[in-house]
Amino acid sequence: MGNMWEEQRRIEEEATLEGVRRAARAMEKAQAKSREATTQAGSAMVRRIVVPMEALLAADLEKRSAGKATKGGSLLKPLRGIDTRLLCVTATRAALSRMSQPTKLTALCRRIGEALEDEYVWARWERLNKGQARAVRKRVEQSPSAHQRRAALRGFARNWEKRALTDAWTTYRLCGVGLRFIDYLVQLDVFELTKVPSGRKGKSKPAHAVQLTPQAAEWIKEMSDFLSVNRPLNWPLVIPPVPWTTPSGGGFHFREGIDHPLVPRPLKPLPLIRRSSAEQRARLLKADLTVVYAGLNAAQATAWRINPKVHSVMLRMMEDGRGGPGLTALDPMVLPGRLPDEEAADPEKLRAHKTQIRKIKRANAAMVSKRFAQARTLTAARKFVTYPAIYFAYQVDFRGRVYACSDDLSPQGNDLQRGLLEFAQGDPLDADGLRWLLVHAANCYGVDKVSFADREQWARDHLDMIYAVADNPLECTEWHNADEKARWQFLAACFALADYRDNPTSPCRVPVMLDGSCSGIQHYSALMRDEKTGAAVNLVPGDHPRDLYGNVAEEAMRLLAESRAEFSQEWLAWGIDRKIVKRSVMVLPYGGTFLSNLEYLRDSVRKRCDREGRPPWLTDENEQDAYVALAKTVWEAMHTTIKGPIEGMKWVRSVVRAWAAQRPHVKLRWTSPCGFPVETEYAERVPCAQGVGEIKGQPINLGLVTFSKVQDWSRAETAAAPNFVHSLDASHLLFSLKRAREEGITQLAAVHDAFGTTPTKTGQFARILREEFAKLYLWNPFECLVTACREVGVDCPDYPAGGSLKLEDIAKSEYLFS
Repeated sequence: MGNMWEEQRRIEEEATLEGVRRAARAMEKAQAKSREATTQAGSAMVRRIVVPMEALLAADLEKRSAGKATKGGSLLKPLRGIDTRLLCVTATRAALSRMSQPTKLTALCRRIGEALEDEYVWARWERLNKGQARAVRKRVEQSPSAHQRRAALRGFARNWEKRALTDAWTTYRLCGVGLRFIDYLVQLDVFELTKVPSGRKGKSKPAHAVQLTPQAAEWIKEMSDFLSVNRPLNWPLVIPPVPWTTPSGGGFHFREGIDHPLVPRPLKPLPLIRRSSAEQRARLLKADLTVVYAGLNAAQATAWRINPKVHSVMLRMMEDGRGGPGLTALDPMVLPGRLPDEEAADPEKLRAHKTQIRKIKRANAAMVSKRFAQARTLTAARKFVTYPAIYFAYQVDFRGRVYACSDDLSPQGNDLQRGLLEFAQGDPLDADGLRWLLVHAANCYGVDKVSFADREQWARDHLDMIYAVADNPLECTEWHNADEKARWQFLAACFALADYRDNPTSPCRVPVMLDGSCSGIQHYSALMRDEKTGAAVNLVPGDHPRDLYGNVAEEAMRLLAESRAEFSQEWLAWGIDRKIVKRSVMVLPYGGTFLSNLEYLRDSVRKRCDREGRPPWLTDENEQDAYVALAKTVWEAMHTTIKGPIEGMKWVRSVVRAWAAQRPHVKLRWTSPCGFPVETEYAERVPCAQGVGEIKGQPINLGLVTFSKVQDWSRAETAAAPNFVHSLDASHLLFSLKRAREEGITQLAAVHDAFGTTPTKTGQFARILREEFAKLYLWNPFECLVTACREVGVDCPDYPAGGSLKLEDIAKSEYLFS
């Protein structure tokens, strides 16, 4: 064990140093792409500048409104009425995008002017149709470059809201507005004027340019160093983590004792909460965290290892460079060649050709980040594959949700990461364990909407395929057809079943995962005792699993059949299935809105069109109207099918409105059923009252901004229902982990609303999950908010009357988690 302690010390130091190196590489990459403002240090610099710049801009606009002369003030006229903070952030980001080297003044002025012209267009659009503008902006900002975002904005505006567009700003106005903001940056001692070669042939005068002042450059360097050290990488441990007994210091062993020249200041102990306010930390000291500590320690005590067979397959597929399920090929996709002249003359063919090129470029750009992510995952797997056991430290967020502290490899990661991990010890398979392993294989393949008996039978009927995959996974690629989110987990299940075939007494290390059925709706259905919706999410015992997504899709089809509205019959003929509505339903209890519903439906329809072809009636000209028509129907179908949970969410929002009206200076807070003190933080930002000094006679706020005691109650109301239900699913998870450990289940996986253990222990764990869920709701968790209101003197609205759901029967519903 002594050697392993030293090994753990080395690993924690290496992870910290790798975090420093990654931060340095990120800065170099941003500099190469002229995107320094998007780095952590660049963002910090933007925040530092915005408040004093806003004061300068506001003064100029005020003088202009009063009819007083200001330098370049007439050029600022279009910006009147737009949020000055937004204008300053936009201008500063544009200015700092090439801050690592001198930049010609004219080019920088134009870039800032173009960014502000775009904000002017967005502001006009929001005044005309705020919801539509924000939805479009979300899509436009996915474009990889400023040039593409600018073109996309104008393209969407021409198609959807031409009134947002005005005559394009002249070069004079673009550069004049940009120059005004550069003047602010010079006054604030961020930029200084310099000269650079003009770049013209022959003799020519040097061109005007700007560069960071020495003070600003030094501040950015210091901030980069600080952020890189204070955001270290977290890797798995090779010895059991430090158990949680206090609100800080759990998890890692040597975090505070790393001594290295690249780490000039010691790291702080790992906090229990990832990001928390001072008030929440103070409440932690008084809270009874027995359940929280026990649940986290049960997860931390679980020993894992790298699955050697899955790891070997991944390495071989990567070496071949072919890519595979969840793996990105080493070579980018090839762009199509130029169209022949006769085809290019056809507008439809030319449009289709350009669309194909655009899709391939976007896919290739996405492949770059995926390639880096998978490389880091495989590097971490290679690093830890020789250890007999590895462990993961865990934290919670401000609502009590449990998160593994590991950057590149985690039991809560994607299919690639989860397929690579298995329990270090495992359990020999008994008859019940074999049954659960077969069910798990079917689940991973996508056969998860039928009874357990049917899933088991499906796996038995496909044992020849399963064994063929396990014996030669590179040649027998049937596992590529498994559920796209569980293909590597299916491969791991194939290996486990083949191991049982060859040696029935060998331990099975594969985690069998049990997922909730639309978890947020489950919790709100139990809160509201809604028997109809509860039955749809398996709170009511039955001989097969129910499917809420399918119910919503059926209701949408019924509404379409009865409707005579435009596009209703076209959508009816095309057919709306569960896959189309799934994401819209899934996010409803987590703050889903009509606009998010519209966005998710559009994405789902387009994915199906990519597979099956676009219906002839859906064109570029009418698709927006068609999607809106479908979104209205699905929105109505959800509100018809999920009545109880929607009423529960409305009540939570009504509590926030009452709180805001009666105690606006007190943050919304409550104690979750497991004893965790939840504290929401949606405060308005205001200029600091302290730390104001002068540079060259100009006022500058060194403290930037601070949080006021005045809450942004609009944001708090929007987030309340999702935050409340997250605190409930976190409580259920922690109660379940604690009890499982007490009943002898020592190998546990936890992914928020999905739970896992070895196949042999799965039946026992499933019973615990059901019983703890029922126990949670036999006591009404709405009382958490009622009690919180009483403690701060808020008259809490009466919560809505519940339905007829029998809560004690939840513990008998075997498909509650399946």
